[in-house]
Amino acid sequence: MDVVELADDLGDAREQDIVRLVADWIDRAQRVEHLDLSNEPRLDGRPHIDALVAAASAHVARTLCLPIPGWTIGPHRCSERFWYPGPAALFPNALVHSHGEFAVRGVFIEAASLVCR
Repeated sequence: MDVVELADDLGDAREQDIVRLVADWIDRAQRVEHLDLSNEPRLDGRPHIDALVAAASAHVARTLCLPIPGWTIGPHRCSERFWYPGPAALFPNALVHSHGEFAVRGVFIEAASLVCR
């Protein structure tokens, strides 16, 4: 399992499926025996997708006490405009409850939404 799989899945995903796909990938990545985060996936061209791939990878690396991959840092892995997949009225909640690796890249998803149940 590697991060290229996440990038490919998000590249083909409908907007309403993005959070679920990221949550599922994080869950599987945290449980897999051999996780490879070193291969930089191709850029999608949509800033929020490119930022999400980097954020999810950096988040999993931090959670597992692995080195943060260097490719996750840089202007192409951040969204210049804040991205939030929910209703505007709930955006302040996402600002407070997003994991740091997501927030610093301009993507805001409540931490609870990234937990598979």
